[in-house]
Amino acid sequence: MISFFYPLQSSWIFVAFIVFLEGYLFLASKKREYSFIKDTRFNEEEQKIIEKYHLYFRYPLTAKSLSTSLSLIALLTFIFVPWLLYNHLWFQAIIIGLNYFIAGLLSSKLNIRFYLHDAVERLKQEKHRKEMVIVDSLCDKILNSK
Repeated sequence: MISFFYPLQSSWIFVAFIVFLEGYLFLASKKREYSFIKDTRFNEEEQKIIEKYHLYFRYPLTAKSLSTSLSLIALLTFIFVPWLLYNHLWFQAIIIGLNYFIAGLLSSKLNIRFYLHDAVERLKQEKHRKEMVIVDSLCDKILNSK
């Protein structure tokens, strides 16, 4: 409701929120602690996948929740950007519009199992099948070890 009556203030609040959230995810992805994968039950391929998607394997529930939140932020772009353009707030509209692509990329990295299954099963992209099988076997190994 605040965005309808005060688009300038709400757009800066939204930009600050996405910068904070995506900045946090960027910093968290750079802090790589692999002590939980130095296990002998993971082969070399599996360790590479864990390193590539370490936030998903390190914090699975948080990663899935943040993936959903980022997808929502990306969808809000379709509502917020036209309203900002109508109010001649070009700079904020460009920033939020570009964030659509960043949020989509981060969302797919945070819930990789869902996106790989979607790519292989629904979109018929067979190039992702090997990685999907590895991620599934990793999830089963980690789940069965607890």
